Amino acid sequence: MSRRSKSWIRENFLYLLLAVGMGAIFMSLMDRADPNFLSSSDALEEKFEVIAFGNDYGRQSTVVHKWARAIRIRLAGDPDADLEDRVSLYVAWLRVLTGLDIAIATAFERTNVDIYFVPEIKFWPTIQRAGWTKESDRHFVYQAHCFGLPRGNHSGTTSALIGIRTDWKRPLIESCLLEKLVQSLGLPADTELLRPSIFSRSDSPRELSLNDKVLIRTLYDERITPGMARADAMRIARKVIAELVDDVKTDGEAALIHPRHLARGRR
Repeated sequence: MSRRSKSWIRENFLYLLLAVGMGAIFMSLMDRADPNFLSSSDALEEKFEVIAFGNDYGRQSTVVHKWARAIRIRLAGDPDADLEDRVSLYVAWLRVLTGLDIAIATAFERTNVDIYFVPEIKFWPTIQRAGWTKESDRHFVYQAHCFGLPRGNHSGTTSALIGIRTDWKRPLIESCLLEKLVQSLGLPADTELLRPSIFSRSDSPRELSLNDKVLIRTLYDERITPGMARADAMRIARKVIAELVDDVKTDGEAALIHPRHLARGRR
């Protein structure tokens, strides 16, 4: 290297260092904006605790809420054919990750999840007719573009009511539908950790990120049971997440298929 080149490097060393550092930061941010980016076990564990034991209104839960029974969905209000197809697609994804028997109900089946597709002005009357909420909750409903209200007991979630605005842009309708379906499964809180994510208020995805899939699959690991105390559930979740992260690195997303779903497919 010539003396002139060495002199130029010395004079511009700080600029070169800054450029390399900014490039590394940019690449790191790009990775984290990728829905297929797999975060660390520690980061996923932190996010799991937030979304599993919080909710959109700041309340904290001390126990696990999840389904332990078949889910049959009724579509009400005014869904068009495209929205019905979208529900079917989301249900298929969630069936794989949770191992639950989830389906849109046939005409003669009893339902335990009602999804209403209605204009915003009908949100509150819809809830009132269903007998789901108190007058004091009215303002929460009218602040929302969509809502999800699960119910249950110590043995698990038993029913849910979901409302989706139809006087809204279609991409936002579809994103809100996915968000409320996922939240009704037992992960009710939003957080800005590990974006992009269906759990972020800043994003409006119509697909689940890889991190989202790991978190849903974690909740429905059979070692975590409905009504389990938060501390006990988090000890197990820590192990489950670490296992899933290692398995995904080795086998890809196939590692997230729930064993019950695989067993059901062999019948």
